Amino acid sequence: MYEYANTRALIEESEGENKSSQLRTFGSATLTPIEQLNLKALVSHTRYHETQGYSESHNHISNIRDNRNGRAYKGNIFTQENLLELTA
Repeated sequence: MYEYANTRALIEESEGENKSSQLRTFGSATLTPIEQLNLKALVSHTRYHETQGYSESHNHISNIRDNRNGRAYKGNIFTQENLLELTA
């Protein structure tokens, strides 16, 4: 029944956006209180955040074909990692 879909209509009847950001910070320090002893510290922090969104109008071919009123979703992803490493 739907062997042909107008590609321009597919673009005009849907909308989506993804945004992401990633921040990485790190540092290290060495302390030598006496000649035979080295204390080292490594610190790192990573943060990732992503926001996603997508929608299709009622006139989108997949909604007409599947007898739906449209669809939409929104999502978020957030991860954070902290690391502390001490060596002597």
